[in-house]
Amino acid sequence: MEFRVLGPLEVLHDGVEVPLRGPLQRRALAVLILDAGLTVPMHRFIAAMWDGEPPATARRQVQNTVAALRRALAAADPIEQAGDGYRLLHARSDLSLFKAEVAQAKSASDAESAAQLLTTALERWRGPVLAGHGGDLIASIGVGLEESRLDAAEARFDALLALGRHRETVDELRAAAAAHPHRQQFTGRLMLALYRCGDAATALRAYEDLRARLADELGIDPDRTLRETHTAILREDPGLDLHSAPVPPATQSDSRISPALLPAALPGFTGREVELDRLRALAEGDANLVVVAGTGGIGKTTLAVHWARKAADRFPDGQLYADLQGFDPHGAAVRPESVVRRFLEAFGIPAERLPDSVAAQLDLYRNMLADRRVLVVLDNAEDAAQVRPLLPGGPGNFTLATSRNLLTGLAVTEGADLVKLDVLDREQATLMLEQRVGAARVAAEPDAVQRIIAVCGGLPLALAILATRAATQPRFPLGHFADQLDGVEDGLGAFAEDDPLTDVRAVFSWSIASLGDEAARLFRLLGLHPGPHCTLAAAASLAGRPIAAVRPLLSRLLAASLIGEPLPDRYTVHDLLRVYAGELAAENPEEAAEATGRMLDHYLRSGCVAAELVTPRGRVPDLGRVPPGVLVVPFPDRPAALAWLAAEYPVVLNLIEQSADDAAWNLAWTTVTYLNNRARRLEIIRTQRRALSAAERLRDVSKQLYSHRMIANQSIYTGDTDASEEHLGRALALCEAADDLDRGNVNHHFALFVLNVKADYAKALEHERVALEAFKAAGSELGQADARNGIGRLLAHLDLPERLDEALASCEEAIALLEGLGNQEAQIQVWDSIAYIHHRSGRTAEAFAVFERAIAIARSLNAVTNEAEVFVSLGRVYADLGRTAEARASWVWASEILEASEPFGAANIRKMIDGLPNA
Repeated sequence: MEFRVLGPLEVLHDGVEVPLRGPLQRRALAVLILDAGLTVPMHRFIAAMWDGEPPATARRQVQNTVAALRRALAAADPIEQAGDGYRLLHARSDLSLFKAEVAQAKSASDAESAAQLLTTALERWRGPVLAGHGGDLIASIGVGLEESRLDAAEARFDALLALGRHRETVDELRAAAAAHPHRQQFTGRLMLALYRCGDAATALRAYEDLRARLADELGIDPDRTLRETHTAILREDPGLDLHSAPVPPATQSDSRISPALLPAALPGFTGREVELDRLRALAEGDANLVVVAGTGGIGKTTLAVHWARKAADRFPDGQLYADLQGFDPHGAAVRPESVVRRFLEAFGIPAERLPDSVAAQLDLYRNMLADRRVLVVLDNAEDAAQVRPLLPGGPGNFTLATSRNLLTGLAVTEGADLVKLDVLDREQATLMLEQRVGAARVAAEPDAVQRIIAVCGGLPLALAILATRAATQPRFPLGHFADQLDGVEDGLGAFAEDDPLTDVRAVFSWSIASLGDEAARLFRLLGLHPGPHCTLAAAASLAGRPIAAVRPLLSRLLAASLIGEPLPDRYTVHDLLRVYAGELAAENPEEAAEATGRMLDHYLRSGCVAAELVTPRGRVPDLGRVPPGVLVVPFPDRPAALAWLAAEYPVVLNLIEQSADDAAWNLAWTTVTYLNNRARRLEIIRTQRRALSAAERLRDVSKQLYSHRMIANQSIYTGDTDASEEHLGRALALCEAADDLDRGNVNHHFALFVLNVKADYAKALEHERVALEAFKAAGSELGQADARNGIGRLLAHLDLPERLDEALASCEEAIALLEGLGNQEAQIQVWDSIAYIHHRSGRTAEAFAVFERAIAIARSLNAVTNEAEVFVSLGRVYADLGRTAEARASWVWASEILEASEPFGAANIRKMIDGLPNA
């Protein structure tokens, strides 16, 4: 099976085209082909298939699309699942053939072979990559591949000119120069071909035409190489003639020199075993280019130099090293032409014998390394353009580049592998401190060590600064340095150094300086986010920009290793980088305040929508109209809303602690649905105590009543009946100033308390009837349903057979109300009550059928707490019937459901199990 992307997308099987359906299939297959042999993660599929905001069902659509592709390509079965993504195996594509032929041409021993290989490679192009219909992501990849095509075209012209075939190349060169005027070497090669054809006048006119065009369109002159060619033609320089030996003869005689330019091993290297193993495996395999990327201070240079020195023996022909100074505070990045001259001199070629033009120097460099085994370390690269010219030719060489940027262009066009460095884990950080300050000191103060590691966030540079200070003061306890960190109000002040190369704040600043204004603004606003992660929607709200505008900015921050993306569209910022971003944000208080307000609005409004979708209560905090720039998440269904509440709970918890009272109470309200769904009772109590304090300061009776009720209700389940009674009593005392709905809710919860704690069914029934009347007066159908369910359940507990029909009728009215509201979760409890009433009425079969219905609803909604409660009730019915084994099985299942989230409830169920008679 053959895949074609260098033009319209085509798939051929035995010469017959395989039909593809729709743009999604084509884009999914295209990204698989472009990344052939690599795992394409889900987020890359989504980015490739939808240019703007993807649909909520994007993940499922990707899975369905790939499944359809696998069916369409079943004859070869080339697609396999790999983790969260997919991989295309054994793919023969025009792109892979093109790359292979270009690589072979680079290492060809003669110009004739190179010309033939490059001609074949270029003939594979049938038009723009995917005919320009691949979407934004694929289009950006296509730009890089087009550059590779033009590079190959230049190399082919060079080979043809070296063979003396200048006459047959003139027309092609004239067309290439006209089509790509900003690629000046096409014009340079055209001038050389014309000159060799004896038409120097036309060659000079081609130069003048380009010079005028560049001045008019860009305001620049031709580059140095073109100017040198122009001057050489004017002088009729013999060096322009065919077979003028552009390669110095010293190349052969100096081939024995094996330069060793690696710097000395850096002290204090520890850990990084996973990364070292990966580098080792890549170097021993087929890889010839690896990028080590990570944020400033993460240890890229240390790792690269350490590995390179260990691997030096595998490269007997030399080890080259250059600091490209891509993020140097003292000046501009080093240009490739400066590096290549130094590399050539390291091989023994004096400066006076080097070719004049940069292009010729680079050609000489590649030719010299074509049949050697050389390790090239390019440290601290700014971008792919700085690295690409320095990549050696020949299959025996290995290049290791380090950068704060991901250099994705190298992965696209040169097939680079990526090793991404993260912070050190606790074990690695501890080892680093042991090596720097001594194992005995570290072992003597484990608490201080952990405090230091926590503040440093595992960042090697920060750890090195603190370790160096501790090492120079060996009599000071490590606790002294930990206390210094805790006592610094300025978060990064603890890591201030006189040397900008080791000052954490300065190191971070170089990364920011390389960003555009919008990306830099987004980075500093991310410092306002409390963490632990920030979603795409939250970032858009912080920035006050649409998602389509924010996504490329986040990609820029990702590429610069300033943020991470552990999950699709969820971003993280290292603790120290977050502090630095916060410092930058504080420089513009007005902008920071507006961004914080938009972020709070995003979480409040999205949380309210999600909570009401998961469990409709009909009483959502009134937040007014959505302000400009705030994105409210559009949840497609209940599972999506519940998943969002679960994922964002840690963020919301942090915001509750940081926010003003009104926002804190509203945020706490949004968490109740999720926490209740997961039976996380203690967390509800904790967040509602914070909310209650806020409500009391606000003097908002309604908010106080809600928090009192939540604390009281959850305290019943945790066994703290005193707290439950206290908060219900305080709520009843506030009821005089409350509306009907609040009075109904308080009495309803008091009925639950009396039922569960006092087992006083008559008293509970009295409170439930008061609640029902209050709910009627308030017009709350949901409240009426809750009260009617409570009345029905209590009537069944009164042990009065004549009241069972009344009990059933009350619960059926509750079901009717809830069906009208579309509230399925609340129906679970009512069906539980109806099943119990059937049991008390002697209708056992009906009881079990209703229990099954309640369990089915709970499972369909992933309502684990409700499911456990139904199984507890089912177990009681089995126990009443003497069916001990089934009772035990029901309660064991209920306890297992609650074990992780509600240990108190699980413990109570285990007591019930222990009370069962032995079978």
